[in-house]
Amino acid sequence: FVGTGLAIVPFIGFALTSLGGVSGEASWMITSILGIAAYAFAAMRLQSEFVSYATIAFVISLSLSVVPTLQLSVVWYFISIVSLSTLVDLISLLRPSLLPDVFTNALRNSSLLLTPITLCLSLGFVSVMDLWMYWLLFALSTLQYLFIALITGRSIYDLVVRVLAQITLMIVAVDISANFALESRLTMITAVWSGLCLIQVVYSLLLVRTQDQTSRVQEQWWIGLGL
Repeated sequence: FVGTGLAIVPFIGFALTSLGGVSGEASWMITSILGIAAYAFAAMRLQSEFVSYATIAFVISLSLSVVPTLQLSVVWYFISIVSLSTLVDLISLLRPSLLPDVFTNALRNSSLLLTPITLCLSLGFVSVMDLWMYWLLFALSTLQYLFIALITGRSIYDLVVRVLAQITLMIVAVDISANFALESRLTMITAVWSGLCLIQVVYSLLLVRTQDQTSRVQEQWWIGLGL
């Protein structure tokens, strides 16, 4: 009975649009809000992780529905998803008790998947998105994985943060140099790239734990790539 009731919720939007005369954007947002309320309540009462994932889907739907409602550009679809993932990880770091136990794993797993998928999808909109949109998107992604690295302490996320930070700063450099003459632009981009590589080398020399074989090998790779 509960499952049937929850399955009906997504059809509220169709009813509001076709029978109630509500605009598509408004019905999308209303359905998302009702879905969050219904599915979150069911997830906590049933202690169902499956329903908690469905709740997260409605949270994502709500964040996306804001974009057409406010008539924002396409980049805000991607920014809203990455911002949502970053917020979830920030709460997990600072106030983990705010999240009901049934949502903890679902939120963390979802945030890890949403950002790389969002970044990959954004590359399909190169023709309609400006460079500042990309560096903002990658900067938010870097911030999110920084939170994850602090939460988990796993070196793989430190690696992701370093890669994303390098990409973000290079996009910023390319964007800033866009109005320069070609020779000046190439000089600036080369200087920024060299500077970032030098920072990676210094960071690896400071970070390496010489007694740890894995750390030593990993940082040797970074130093080699940086050089």
